[in-house]
Amino acid sequence: MTTKQKLGYVLNEWMIAWLLFYAMVIAIPTVGIATAKSVTDALVDAGFFVIGTAIMLGPFALVKWLTIRRSKRRTLAGETR
Repeated sequence: MTTKQKLGYVLNEWMIAWLLFYAMVIAIPTVGIATAKSVTDALVDAGFFVIGTAIMLGPFALVKWLTIRRSKRRTLAGETR
């Protein structure tokens, strides 16, 4: 991969950061940590938030990982010729 390609992959990670931001904006009011009656309730709510965020952003992260992996394989295949 060239330096510009690597820079492009890094800058595209901002897309995932924005999606995480939007997930937090949506999830935090619905999680209810502020209304939790005990630490255990807050931890359960936080766990639901983490699981929900992983479900929302997991497909994007998986596609990004597969794209990078495919690009590395093409680059290595081109170098061995």
